[in-house]
Amino acid sequence: MGYPVFGLDVDLGTPDILEAKMQRALFLSIIFVIGLSVTAAVAGPSGDAKNAVAAMQRGDWIAAVQLWTKAIDSGRLDRRRLVPVYGNRATSYMKLNQPIEALADFSRSLELAPGSSYPSKYIAYTYSNRARLYVLLKRYLLAIQDGDKAIGLNPQNALGYYYRGRAREMLGQRAAAITDFRAVLRIRPNHKSSRAALARLGVR
Repeated sequence: MGYPVFGLDVDLGTPDILEAKMQRALFLSIIFVIGLSVTAAVAGPSGDAKNAVAAMQRGDWIAAVQLWTKAIDSGRLDRRRLVPVYGNRATSYMKLNQPIEALADFSRSLELAPGSSYPSKYIAYTYSNRARLYVLLKRYLLAIQDGDKAIGLNPQNALGYYYRGRAREMLGQRAAAITDFRAVLRIRPNHKSSRAALARLGVR
């Protein structure tokens, strides 16, 4: 089976402390699940992928990048396994504030996804992660396209709606942005960032 790509379930601004803790708890729960299956998912004499998961769990992003890179360079990973490996290295690059490297890896993960039989809901995570990155880089039309793809693959992908909404907000597409932020709240009623966005747009 493989293992899912780590998510970047974070806000673009300064998150509320409670929300940040909830997001960290979600992130760590994903790591725990991945940690249980990574040995079977990625074979290698040095266990680089397993060690990369551990590095991400403890927040050692430099080590995570190095270990994911070793796993990639080993030449032992098939297409299905490379999809999450590139996605996880991209997440690590994002944590290190290296957006160009992250963009290359998110894109490579998505290039490998077709024909890999990797679960569509996890591919949707990668699209929403890249949409976030495009918003940060002010490439709003590309962010909207990735939001569309994330939602198309998984209509419950709240972050696909959120980052598409952020891009639309930045482009002055008020009505469309409001629709997206409301969609987030239907999926996650306590999503503070979407509530704040609606307040900015004058919606109560």
